[in-house]
Amino acid sequence: MSNGSTNGENPHCAVCGTSVETGLRPWLKQCGRCGNESSLLADPAWHDGPLLGWDPVSEEFMRPLREQNAALLLGHIARQRQLKDMRVLEVGCAAGWFLTAARDAGMVIEGIEPDDRMADRAADVGIDVVRGYFPECLDPARRYDLICFNDVFEHIPDCRAVLQAVRGALAPDGLLLLNLPCAGGVLYRVARLLARLGDDRTLERLWQKGYESPHLHYFTDRNLRTLVEDAGFKQRDRGSLPSVTLHGLRERVMEGDSFNAVTGTLVYGAVLAGYPLLRFVLPADIMYQLYTADA
Repeated sequence: MSNGSTNGENPHCAVCGTSVETGLRPWLKQCGRCGNESSLLADPAWHDGPLLGWDPVSEEFMRPLREQNAALLLGHIARQRQLKDMRVLEVGCAAGWFLTAARDAGMVIEGIEPDDRMADRAADVGIDVVRGYFPECLDPARRYDLICFNDVFEHIPDCRAVLQAVRGALAPDGLLLLNLPCAGGVLYRVARLLARLGDDRTLERLWQKGYESPHLHYFTDRNLRTLVEDAGFKQRDRGSLPSVTLHGLRERVMEGDSFNAVTGTLVYGAVLAGYPLLRFVLPADIMYQLYTADA
C-alpha cells in the first residue's frame, strides 16, 4: 500500500480531477462528472472510539472467499501469460492467500505488507514479505512480470501516483491486476438505498468506517478503467468475482459492531436466501481488471 497524503475537506476527484461535492453523507464525496465516490475516513475527525483492525478469527472467516478468488484470478491471468516462473509482486499481501496459490502455480512470489501482524502470518507460510509501503520500500532495480492489488487499491489515497510507480516497476509487457469492490454491485446499491432511508449501518460497513484501514474509494467498472488508462495502461481483461461464500458468512456479517444479534441474524438470513441471485444473477460487488503498460 501507499502511505500517500489524504485529500482535504475539498478534494479533487481521483479519476478526472474535478472538484467534488459532499455525497450521501458528510464523510463521503462524489464527483458530479464521472460519478466516482471517495471518503474522508482517513481523517481521525470521522472516527469515534477505538478503531477495528486485524483479527485472526476474522481472517479465518475471510480465507475461503480469498482462496476461491485467488484461484479464479490465476485462471484469468493464465489466459494472458504462462504462469510458471512469472515474477509476482502483491501489494498489501495480508496473510498471503493469493501468493500461496501463485507459488503453487510455479510463480516466483514476493509481497509487500505494512501491517506487521499480517506480514508475520504471510511469513509463517513461507512468503518473502517486505514490510512497508509501496513503492517506497521497493528496490528500484527490481522488475516484475505481474503486480497485483487484491482488495488494496480502494484503500490508497493517491491512486495516480501509485499507478505511475507500477509502470516503473513492471518488466516489459508486464501485467497489472486490480481486484476490488465495485460501486455498481447490488450490495452497494442496497447500502445506499438503506442510507437514504436513514439506516447507515450497511453503508458504513462497506466503507469500513471505524476500521484502521477504511475504504477511500468506491470505483465503478467504467471510471476505474478511465483512471488506469489515463495513467498509460491498456486493458486486457475484466470481469467479476464472487463477493460471498456460505462458509463463514454469518461471522462476517456479525464482525465489528455494525449490527446487534437480532439485526445481524436478519441480515445473515437475507444474504443467505439471496445467495443464488448474488452469486449468479445480480450485478457483482467485486470486480477485477487486468492491464499492460502502453509502450
